[in-house]
Amino acid sequence: MFRAAPKFRSLARPSTLYRPLTTTAHLRRLVQPNESVKSHTVRFLPPPLFTPLRIATFFLYTSCLVGYVWYFFPELEIEIQEEGEEGEIQISDSEFAAEDSLFIPLTWAKKLPRSFYKGSDPEWQEFVKVSKDKARHKKIQSELVKIVYDTAQKHPAFVKQLGRDTKVGQCWLDIIFPDGPPQEYARAGIEVGSDYIAYALQRIDAQQQHRILRTLWPTAAANGLYNSTKVLLGFQYHRLKQLLGWEVDSTPGSQDAKYQQLLQLLQAQQAQQAEQAKTQTGAGTPEADKTQSSASSLLPWAAKVPQPPSSIEMPIAQHIFHATLAQGKMPKKMEPPRGSFVVQGLIQLKGSRSILTLDVQAFYDPKASHFLVVNATPRTIKQRKQSPKGGN
Repeated sequence: MFRAAPKFRSLARPSTLYRPLTTTAHLRRLVQPNESVKSHTVRFLPPPLFTPLRIATFFLYTSCLVGYVWYFFPELEIEIQEEGEEGEIQISDSEFAAEDSLFIPLTWAKKLPRSFYKGSDPEWQEFVKVSKDKARHKKIQSELVKIVYDTAQKHPAFVKQLGRDTKVGQCWLDIIFPDGPPQEYARAGIEVGSDYIAYALQRIDAQQQHRILRTLWPTAAANGLYNSTKVLLGFQYHRLKQLLGWEVDSTPGSQDAKYQQLLQLLQAQQAQQAEQAKTQTGAGTPEADKTQSSASSLLPWAAKVPQPPSSIEMPIAQHIFHATLAQGKMPKKMEPPRGSFVVQGLIQLKGSRSILTLDVQAFYDPKASHFLVVNATPRTIKQRKQSPKGGN
């Protein structure tokens, strides 16, 4: 009544239709029994280098290249330029693009060979005239002092530092004539004129090269962001140490002491500004209240939103960011433009609070009789009344 269950066959059954022959089995079929096997040594030779196909391909590609150069470059002039005294290649002015043409730069700018003024140059002749005119020396120096004094009178930081009744103290100014024009750069590109297109060079000055590099690599902005973020994190770490009750280094000159001093100074300034704002505005005018009520009636969604409290550390971080950004805007070493000379030295300003000594550097154009650039940096600040920082 019961049948035995059928046996399952293996699914992975080896196929008998094709079995690869091994090398030994293949030799057994070729060699008859009782027959000796003979072995032969075979050496494969590499194909020859110059085959007919390779020679035909070479001549075909060479003829195509020669035909392309002959058709598109019918006249190719090669000019060997003479080297200068120091082995530098002299570039003629005809290779540079015209100023009124459109120029598309294709390469990075490179330094041009440094040039110097000659005795026959008009710039050097003008320098000789100025050097012999002592009265003009005093006039140029007096004009620079007046520019610095007027600028300091209008600058809020200088007014706050010096106080009232600011006067000019002692001055030490020198006139320095440069040996040559500033360093120039050149970049290659395509010049598009009114009736031609050519491959030419464009001459750029050092300031333009500095602006290009500053735009492509904004290191000043990155440094300013890093310094301001570092200060903000330092303030937060100082507050965290105070909240957790950790030991704070209060020795003068330490990092914690500097942060604590800055926080106290900013809190005092903010309290003073808040008191001045209250005295100026008062408790509020009825006109302002009326305007505010009318605006709320017209705009029901214009609800009063509480403003977040102003952070004390943000003004310091913003000041550090702007100061670092301003330092990166100017090149490290500025050179006077072509035909101008340097007027530099120290100018002292005396106020009711302090005496400020400025390090001044300016570029003066003798032909136009005016200053092109004036830079003034505080060198020393001497307070009229100095109180001890350690206390009485």
